[in-house]
Amino acid sequence: MAYTLAADGSHNSEHDSESDDDEVVETSPCGRWEKYKKQINVPCNVPGIDSSYLAMDTEEGVEVIWNELMFSEIKAWKKKEEIFKKIFDNLSKLIHPNIVTFHKYWVDVKEEYARLIFISEYMTSGSLQQFLKKTKANVKYFNIKAWKRWCQQILSALSFLHTCEPPVVHGNLNCETIHIQHNGLVKIETVAPDAIHNYVKSFKHPGKHVHFVAPEYDGESLFSALSSDEFGKGTSHHPINCAADVYSFGIVALEMATLHWVEKTCTVTPEMIKLALDSLEDSTQREFIEKCLQKSPENRPTVHQLLMHPILLEVYSLKLLAAHALSEIDYVKSLQEFMSRDPDRVMAEIVSPGNHANVLWLNSKVQPFEVEKFLEEIKTGLYPLTGMESRKKKTEIRPQLNPSRPKSPEDNNNNQGNEDDENKPETRLIIQISCAVKLQDEEKHLTLTLRFEDKMNRQLSCKVSQNETSMDLACELVKYGLINENDCDQVANKIEECLHPS
Repeated sequence: MAYTLAADGSHNSEHDSESDDDEVVETSPCGRWEKYKKQINVPCNVPGIDSSYLAMDTEEGVEVIWNELMFSEIKAWKKKEEIFKKIFDNLSKLIHPNIVTFHKYWVDVKEEYARLIFISEYMTSGSLQQFLKKTKANVKYFNIKAWKRWCQQILSALSFLHTCEPPVVHGNLNCETIHIQHNGLVKIETVAPDAIHNYVKSFKHPGKHVHFVAPEYDGESLFSALSSDEFGKGTSHHPINCAADVYSFGIVALEMATLHWVEKTCTVTPEMIKLALDSLEDSTQREFIEKCLQKSPENRPTVHQLLMHPILLEVYSLKLLAAHALSEIDYVKSLQEFMSRDPDRVMAEIVSPGNHANVLWLNSKVQPFEVEKFLEEIKTGLYPLTGMESRKKKTEIRPQLNPSRPKSPEDNNNNQGNEDDENKPETRLIIQISCAVKLQDEEKHLTLTLRFEDKMNRQLSCKVSQNETSMDLACELVKYGLINENDCDQVANKIEECLHPS
């Protein structure tokens, strides 16, 4: 019960409760993540999760989710420790604008239990399920343009997972594991491997989403698995493959299109699914969803084939294609500098066949602010180029951002004296470099400030002797694991510009 502040100065228990929620009760071993007392309800973030708390990323100043998985059997944890670490190492590499970000993890092992803690992106927006309920209450139908746009974003995320090497199956796709942000950006929840659930203390199968599960699993709860020998089987001992995600997506697409079951708490039967399909007026939309819901997994299309389906396939504008090409550049020094050049400078060109004039897109056609805003929307995943190959490597499960992940005190004790860990190669790539040289006592002192792709900074300083070249210095940074070898030339060029300005 909440009380108001009385005239005699008595306590306001509601205010005290809010203050308690903001209390920092635990800090990560690396000091970056601070756990608050406030517990939050994240029912479908990762099935089997024991508890979730609001937390703060002290580096970026943003709120995140502190998730805890409790393992009740220490012996079982010890036997599977390396497997679990491999799983979560792989999860931290899944970086896509339409997938909720998985930041870091570490393990806290006690005598009586083991606790695996991981940090994930805080989604303040509601789930797709909540949005569909509001839509049904107000307008009774779902706009097909929005339906297409959201289907494209969901399939873009699934395409990323399925084209990883090895392929990653999500396995828990439903209307509560999909979030819709205020700008229309869709994000699907973090992938959670099935093998973990056998050892997590609080795991229970959620029965209300059983109609999202592909029929080859006989109605059993299926959750995601990495396609490896250890985790290649589901609860029904069928091989877990990408077709399971296609079926789940088909049910999601059907719910969005019809709004039939958004308020139902009862089990959705095959007959109800058939009635919902028959109610669709657009024959192309109905045929698209029917393909996803084929009983045999071999007959279901791949995600790529769905993206190429006539109902979703688009001929993209030159503006959108040019923006995607620009956004794929790893590092743009200054967008304002780029846009301040000759207004007649050609940003993009479509070569026309025969004697037809080429189509040009010039600097003068848009203002710098508009370009910057549009590029930001592209990078956040709002306008994916679905059904097209990226110029980046297809296998871009990103390398582990930080091989020296935060470790528990027990990990640190076990690794004491291991000198090999000191010079592990840096796997993160640099997105920004600043360099400065100062002359002190007739000696050059070089300072490098590096910003990595996980938004962490590293500052390095050294004296530069007369016989050292910029390439020597960069190679030494690679040798000691301070920069990635792929950044060696970039760093050397930056040092050269700083030491010998033209």
